[in-house]
Amino acid sequence: MRLRRLLALFGPAWIIMMADVDASSVITAVSNGEIYGYGLIYLLLILSIPLFIIQDAMGRVGAALPGYGFGDIIRMKFSRNIALSASIPMFITDIFTYVVEYAGIGTGFLLVGIPLYISLPSIFFVHLSILLLKEYRRIEKPLILLSFLLPLAFLSELILRGTDHLRLSSLF
Repeated sequence: MRLRRLLALFGPAWIIMMADVDASSVITAVSNGEIYGYGLIYLLLILSIPLFIIQDAMGRVGAALPGYGFGDIIRMKFSRNIALSASIPMFITDIFTYVVEYAGIGTGFLLVGIPLYISLPSIFFVHLSILLLKEYRRIEKPLILLSFLLPLAFLSELILRGTDHLRLSSLF
């Protein structure tokens, strides 16, 4: 595969991967890490396998059928009723995901002193603009650069806090 083609696939794949590292994931990881230390790391390793398989499959579907959503693909292969039945749990999951995401966004802005009545409508307007203008490619590049801040933030936190507080003995 040529480097240019690989980089073209890297953008959407990186953004989808970073979408899994959302506010709810980080909060859950921190609270579980505080309670269990590294005691559940084997479970994380086991659950990484189906996560990889599912994300790889969806990435391949997205690359092979650009412009089609998961519901469209189900409708192509099966009936409209089955596609509708499959879309109901996806819709419910999306609603809860958006609620959690906006709670995380609001919390992040509160931490830097921006009140909810300013931050949440502003972010909602940005999301709505991206959807309505369909400027995904243009938005993708700054988001990729911005997404590299998260691993850097985790690494900075590790350097600043050190590992003395980690319960490494729970691994063995």
